[in-house]
Amino acid sequence: LLDKDDHDPGVTGQLNEILEAINLEAADGEASWSEVFSNATKSRNLQRVLLGMGPYMMNQWSGVNALCYYLAYIFERYLGFSTQMALILASVAFTQYAVMSWPPYFYMDKLGRRWSVILSSAGCAICMAVIAGCLLAKTSAGAAGAVAFSFLFLDCFTLGILPVSWSYSAEIQPLRVRNKATAVGVFSHWLSNFVVVMITPIAMNAIGGNYFWIWAIVCASFCPLTYFFAIETSGRTLEQIDQMFHSRPRVLMGLDEKNTKVIRTTAADEENRFKAFAAMGEKGGVEEVEEKS
Repeated sequence: LLDKDDHDPGVTGQLNEILEAINLEAADGEASWSEVFSNATKSRNLQRVLLGMGPYMMNQWSGVNALCYYLAYIFERYLGFSTQMALILASVAFTQYAVMSWPPYFYMDKLGRRWSVILSSAGCAICMAVIAGCLLAKTSAGAAGAVAFSFLFLDCFTLGILPVSWSYSAEIQPLRVRNKATAVGVFSHWLSNFVVVMITPIAMNAIGGNYFWIWAIVCASFCPLTYFFAIETSGRTLEQIDQMFHSRPRVLMGLDEKNTKVIRTTAADEENRFKAFAAMGEKGGVEEVEEKS
């Protein structure tokens, strides 16, 4: 990948970094489930499991599937569109949803995971509030507004919460418990999906458009939760993320400025770091180099 000789310091350093991390993780054997949910470890496993679960659950508790699963039904039943028009509008919305899933590839590493979620959540909250108001208005203008902001909600969701929810857990978990921790996150995601989809028809029949005020409040709550608790993973290696929890552990990890910076490393920076590993060999190990970088 580096297009260099096998014995180049950069290649040797990268290999040393990976092997050292694997040796550290393998020294204690396979992690038990009790260890996954324990915070009495240097890696603070429980905290990282919960942080990994956060975006998975935000994905569902944003209310996205309260719209996606029932969008055509809402358009027909609550906004007065014909069945054919409701299906056409829903089809256009989902096509746009798929198209808008591409832009995050170009900016998410530059903007960072935290701000991608914060801005996305703020946009989703505003859209849900407007949808609620439009559904309660029960006018032709309100119907048009509800359709427009349903489209905008899906855009806001797919530009931030969606991509981060499927990448963040794997990025933040220690190698030793990554498989189990990520499984817990995915389980929480699909359990939340089940709950949201099952309660939506009941809630819509009971309180109508007011149901979307709930999602507006929940989406808004994601902003402070992300700001105070989440760390930034963009531009960091898995070993550097481990070091953040090893050397500067705290509950409100987001209040530590060093944990929230988006790292924009150049090829020269990476090469120098790998050369440091190559020079150190087995002397310093992962943590000493990561502390310096």
